[in-house]
Amino acid sequence: MSLKRSQIGNSVIVGKLFANQTIEVVEGKDGRKRCSFKLAVGQGYKNKEGEWVKQEGYFPRITAYGLLAERIAEYHEHEPLVKAYYKVFTSVVEKNGEKRYYDNIVLDFVRMYVVSGQDENGHNTYDEIDLTARQQ
Repeated sequence: MSLKRSQIGNSVIVGKLFANQTIEVVEGKDGRKRCSFKLAVGQGYKNKEGEWVKQEGYFPRITAYGLLAERIAEYHEHEPLVKAYYKVFTSVVEKNGEKRYYDNIVLDFVRMYVVSGQDENGHNTYDEIDLTARQQ
């Protein structure tokens, strides 16, 4: 079995980190701590009349390492809004002459925002939890 890995891009995604998922920090064979989680990302568009039309969201699985893994696990029960900066890697695993391709989303750094109250119009207000510790 052989493994090849290449980076195919950097990106930013905004979504909600829900508390109803179990996020466990584990130590890998290389000694690095990591966790995986799903981020709820809404989709939609504005129609010709300027109205927002919601579409079904999606839930990408993201992996975080080191201090970021610990912080994600620590704060996920607050159900923060998350702005995640990440890299996408493609892994190619060859086994018995057959190649399989996997896309891996790896968190680079993150900003989290928790609801702190509501303004006079009833809209949520947010406080930022600054978690800009980068991966190691």
